[in-house]
Amino acid sequence: MRVIDEVREAAAPPLNEGEMDSIRSAQQTIVAALACACSASITFAAGSRQQTSVELPLVALNVISQVLTALAEGRSLVLIPATREMTTVEAARLLGVSRPFLIKEMEAGRLKYHKVGAHRRIALEDLRSYAEQMQARQYRALERMTVDAQELGLDY
Repeated sequence: MRVIDEVREAAAPPLNEGEMDSIRSAQQTIVAALACACSASITFAAGSRQQTSVELPLVALNVISQVLTALAEGRSLVLIPATREMTTVEAARLLGVSRPFLIKEMEAGRLKYHKVGAHRRIALEDLRSYAEQMQARQYRALERMTVDAQELGLDY
């Protein structure tokens, strides 16, 4: 088994309607298997004759289901090893912010990091925690804006 050491990003390929229907069908079948089984067998057919069956645990089926859902929605996927440390460029890209903004957040103490020589590194767990906190702050700000709009009689 090969361990993935770097970030892998896969853009969803353009899919025709038949492929989308096939993906949706596979995803629904896997969701049904997740609801009532301990494991499941998937059969791969290469051509018209050769078939191989593989027994998969539910955790693997769950991951496959999430991948199929993302494909069906046309979303990109990013696979990152849980123990990996990110550079500031990778972390900023993952969060969808600029690198200078990320560095300001790090220096302000809002995002944990450590230095390796002169380079900053962020643990994936710390980055995920920061992203959740950032999202929570955004929701609170939107709620405050909604309350302010209602108080001012601005109906949208």
